[in-house]
Amino acid sequence: MVEKRIKINIMHSKEIENILKLEPFKRYEYFIKKAADFEQLWTIIDQDGDYVISEIDEFSLISFWPAEEFITLYLKED
Repeated sequence: MVEKRIKINIMHSKEIENILKLEPFKRYEYFIKKAADFEQLWTIIDQDGDYVISEIDEFSLISFWPAEEFITLYLKED
């Protein structure tokens, strides 16, 4: 039997605050490193099981975050 272990990282509020203060490229670098380290991406799925899509100009976008805590913040602000 193969056992799959999931890495869980609980982020401290101060860590989140510091990340949100970073310049865009530094936030991007953080995202890539975190996603690679934990081999996870987070997104939002609606009640129907569909991905939540944002429309900007003529583009349809799906958002990804490196940790669940960022989604929680996003949903609180929206």
